[in-house]
Amino acid sequence: MKESKVLRASMLIGMLICAGIVINYYWQNSALEALKEIPMYVMIVTLVYILIQIFKRSIFKEQRWYDWLYYVGLIAIMLPTVMVSENNLSIFNVITDTCTLFLIVPIILEGKVLVNGKK
Repeated sequence: MKESKVLRASMLIGMLICAGIVINYYWQNSALEALKEIPMYVMIVTLVYILIQIFKRSIFKEQRWYDWLYYVGLIAIMLPTVMVSENNLSIFNVITDTCTLFLIVPIILEGKVLVNGKK
């Protein structure tokens, strides 16, 4: 049981680091090119986040309602690459700045469940 909590906590910390890097990128950059052409390191960090999430789901079989919230953040990352233009740049800046926070919401809620001692 203790190994399970340590593994889950380390996965959450890894996901939190990845989410922090992605959120930092979008909060630091508001230019059209920055939203349209995402750097490779951001894509790799996002992939690591997704792989940890998939690995966590395969190890811990339970699914909670908030496990799907990170998809909002992933959509906010991908949507501007094909839809952003000079005319709607400010809208997509707000969307990316706000919706990438959904990468952290499942981590916070899962951490709360882990601290409370629920399975």
